[in-house]
Amino acid sequence: MARTEAVLQNRCSSCHTELTSDPGRLLNPAQWLRLSGDLTVLETRLTRHPRRMPPGEPLNAGELDTLLQAIQERPTPTGGG
Repeated sequence: MARTEAVLQNRCSSCHTELTSDPGRLLNPAQWLRLSGDLTVLETRLTRHPRRMPPGEPLNAGELDTLLQAIQERPTPTGGG
């Protein structure tokens, strides 16, 4: 989880300021880990969405793998949006 928190802190906290106090908050199941089709909302925003996160320089392969692995390791609620 330390690698995940480092990626969130380094690459996400400039927009998601709540991560400065709680890095795991971006992996909140109710918001980012709910299913949207065959992927979670976060997976979609990282890989398929027209406005991928983070804006500017995309995540490198290692950063993306770290976040995707963290998503897969957490329980994902069903239903969605």
